[in-house]
Amino acid sequence: MNPWRPYPLLRVIFSFIAGILSACWGIPSGFVLSAFGVTLLVAIIVLTAIPYLFSAYSYRWVKGVLVQTAFIIAGNLLASTSQPAFFQNLTERDGINKTIIGRVDDQPVQLKRSVRIILNPLNFDSVSRRWVRMEKSLVYLSRDSSSEGLKTGDIVMLSAVMAGIGGPLNPDGFDMRKYYNSKGVFLQAFCNPGRWKSLGNQRGFTLRRFAAQTRDRLLDIFRKNNITGQELAVASALLLGYINEIDRGLLKDYSVSGAMHILSVSGMHVGVIYIFLEFLLGFMNRRAGLMIVKAVILILLIWFYALLTCLSPPVMRAAAMLTLVIAGKAMKRSPDVLNILSASLFILLSINPFLVLDIGFRFSYLAVAGIVLLYKPVYDLYTTRLWLPDKIWSLIAVSLVAQAVTFPLGLYAFHQFPNYFLLTNIVAVPFSSLIIYFGIFTLAAGYVPVLSFLSAKTFSFLVWLLNRMIQFVGSLPYAATTGVYLGVFDLVFVYLVIIGFFSFVILKRKLYLYVLLFAMIVLFASFLVRKSERLKDFEFVVYKDRNGPLYDFFSQGSHMLIRGIRPVAPDDFTSATLVNHYAVKGTVVHYSGFIQQDKGCAARKQAPCFLYRTGSFVQFRGKRFAFVYEAPPRSLSCRIRVDFLVIGGNKRLNIKEVIRCFDAGFIIFDGSSSTWREKLWQEELYQLGIQSYSIGVNGSLVISL
Repeated sequence: MNPWRPYPLLRVIFSFIAGILSACWGIPSGFVLSAFGVTLLVAIIVLTAIPYLFSAYSYRWVKGVLVQTAFIIAGNLLASTSQPAFFQNLTERDGINKTIIGRVDDQPVQLKRSVRIILNPLNFDSVSRRWVRMEKSLVYLSRDSSSEGLKTGDIVMLSAVMAGIGGPLNPDGFDMRKYYNSKGVFLQAFCNPGRWKSLGNQRGFTLRRFAAQTRDRLLDIFRKNNITGQELAVASALLLGYINEIDRGLLKDYSVSGAMHILSVSGMHVGVIYIFLEFLLGFMNRRAGLMIVKAVILILLIWFYALLTCLSPPVMRAAAMLTLVIAGKAMKRSPDVLNILSASLFILLSINPFLVLDIGFRFSYLAVAGIVLLYKPVYDLYTTRLWLPDKIWSLIAVSLVAQAVTFPLGLYAFHQFPNYFLLTNIVAVPFSSLIIYFGIFTLAAGYVPVLSFLSAKTFSFLVWLLNRMIQFVGSLPYAATTGVYLGVFDLVFVYLVIIGFFSFVILKRKLYLYVLLFAMIVLFASFLVRKSERLKDFEFVVYKDRNGPLYDFFSQGSHMLIRGIRPVAPDDFTSATLVNHYAVKGTVVHYSGFIQQDKGCAARKQAPCFLYRTGSFVQFRGKRFAFVYEAPPRSLSCRIRVDFLVIGGNKRLNIKEVIRCFDAGFIIFDGSSSTWREKLWQEELYQLGIQSYSIGVNGSLVISL
């Protein structure tokens, strides 16, 4: 019997995903259609020449190939046509001033100096008398009382210079363009006061605005009951998916301890809400007619909760699966979990194919698939009749399985692994479920004087206790393994190792042992090749950072990070970029310091053996570097020959005076001066025939030596 027969959608979902990814990777639909046409033509010729092949059982794979190819094309066409702007170069629109009327499409985020909104344009073509579809825009408004008062669904009119969203500013940094493009946002603008105006709410009822208003009212219940600070931030994230108030320190603790899935509203949260609603509507099970009504109510409430939490991909996965389960129960059917999983995946990708690019979406489906397939074999490794040990082992088994199928993706995306994930999940997961129940009760009793006070105090204490647990685990020695790099090639073969291992252990077939060994050999060879390449790796990197210039010298797995005159730590984004970049390059030995204006021995002592450094001068790989932050002395009698001259930090610097003192092969402006000033300096150097590069204008610079 064909083992795939009970799972019809599972048999084609991988081809459908492959088609979507082919479009995202730039393979045009015309090419895919041509390939399918050739395949179909060959199949027709073969089947016409040898008719019995179509009916012969041994050649049934021919029909399978055609069906799989059709789903690849369907996925490619769906992705290519659903968001045409995803495949266009929008940088050509840079510098175009536009007047736009649009709707605030998501919860505004209040930053330090601005308010960030997603604006969905509402443009009406008076000639064709139709609404014209335009790309969503990421808009930053100067922070004031007007911008702070914006809500989801408000109509805004603004005049601003629209530009395509930029890519990473630093090597291996966060790709904002890719992130927002996958969400259908393609343009960005910065709008000063007086250049925009709020036109109030859109007329009529919209479910999205109603959900946003309901979320704001629920958040106000927390605030009115004196739930503040980190407790409010975590409570808002746990119950409502509102993460704007979580500070980066607490977020890092949850990440290091392996508890980020608690803050992200996902299947666990939706499951708790479903159990609570099932309990409330339990009286409707007495009559068959009421079962259908109950199913409809449950589905509507679950999707409203998903809308309340901004329809994050994990929530949509959980809501879609629960919808199918509830519908099946109402029809007295019990579908297989794998069929539900693949059907929900197919439905969601058909609605929005770019969900496949969302890291949370991938984590959610991988974790559920792993639990469905591997939980039972792992759980059966240990049996006991005692209730408490059995529950603890059940939780351990779920955690092990979920971590086993998701950790390669975590290493690929975040380059770190939480070493104490078992400790975190054993304690925090059941405790967070208890907190969700208390949170629901607190919201329900929000306006009952005494009850609301007592429930809020208890709820706030439980959230505080959860935060302390997470911070304790995050503060333990070796809480996380960081700096681990996996490329796409490595990711594929790590999953082959996992599949081969579990398949061999469960099915006891030699074929899977061979797959396991082959994948391990290829992975080991890949690591050796990458390590040998690092021995030839010598680079000089200038990063773009808001807190001041950063320079990096890389040599065979070691590096020295040099800051500017001010010994200020990099900003949060650059710090994350550095972790990723060091992981990609396999850097294991770290040195750091900052530019010294004196030429004493203290500066030389801070330099590693591969770098000779005195004051603001550095010699690396036979190349001489000079870092200039002040006007050179006029008494200098001869020009200093350097290969690279780095300039920054001085607004009154005369570039011609610098050229008089330095004979530089290449000049770098490190971004610490204003962009217009660096452009002006570049124009002067261009007239003198000297090559230059501006970090403020062009982003980071990587020079291989």
